[in-house]
Amino acid sequence: FSSEDHPVADVVIVGAGMVGAALAALLASHPLTSSLRTLLLDQQPQQLSWQHKPVPELRVSTVTPASIACLEQAGAWKHILPHAASFETMQVWDTAGPGCLRWHAGDVGQSRMGVVAENSLITGSLMTALGQAAQARGQPLVLDPSLPLRLEPGVSCMWPTSVQHMTLPHAATTGPSASPITPQAGEGLVELELQGGIRLRSRLVVAADGSNSRVRQLAGLRTLGWNYNQRGLVATVKLAGGGTGTAWQRFLPTGPLALLPVRDGLANVVWSTSPQMASELERMGPQDFAQAVNKALNSPNVNDDSRSWSQPLS
Repeated sequence: FSSEDHPVADVVIVGAGMVGAALAALLASHPLTSSLRTLLLDQQPQQLSWQHKPVPELRVSTVTPASIACLEQAGAWKHILPHAASFETMQVWDTAGPGCLRWHAGDVGQSRMGVVAENSLITGSLMTALGQAAQARGQPLVLDPSLPLRLEPGVSCMWPTSVQHMTLPHAATTGPSASPITPQAGEGLVELELQGGIRLRSRLVVAADGSNSRVRQLAGLRTLGWNYNQRGLVATVKLAGGGTGTAWQRFLPTGPLALLPVRDGLANVVWSTSPQMASELERMGPQDFAQAVNKALNSPNVNDDSRSWSQPLS
């Protein structure tokens, strides 16, 4: 297409998950980048703020002090902290012996080692920060994909939409021959065609669209992966005696089991194990699953066939 007839962005971020939203919010918050024409895209409509639910969502992240500083700069941390769970202590042990490793934030002069927050809380808080930045500019945050695209300084969002075609400014030498890239010499700008025929150019395109990234495929970037023969099972549990400020992790013969504090005195179980055992755990009722977690955390010698349970979880 004729490049002169289409808007130019400084940055196009494809994917409005935690990574894409964090980058957009950081660009909006820094004085050197806040005036860049940044466009954040996603295939799905996004919540512009976090919606509280009675039970924490299963997908959570542990946020370290370095990431907390990043979220503070992005303007999102003040929205996250009231609904996240801090932990000051972490204990790690295995089934090979009675010893353990235990860390405390006070040992390095910190008030906490980190916090555990729902992924939706982090993303929603980043979107709130973006909305506040757009309001300060007197501009709408979300653009209507049915209208002609007009980019103003600052961060704008558009959804639902996706990248259909991408033309790189230089010839690509990697990727499968079937890749739909169209390499050509030009002004050093990437040309994009979005869903619905919207066309634009950008100085930088960021692929933040997940493990099956469409942008990565269009760019011809190859990846190498392999099967670990493990599955991760997550659950929310209630601790007898209430929540603690400790993150626990035990390394079992089949993989690690973590017990992380989340909001409202609950805890998040992240259990990496064999596919067969994961299927068995998924078929359990709540009480049997709680007993399985207690046994895995407390038994001196974990045997998957044993039925000797303890019961501090409910």
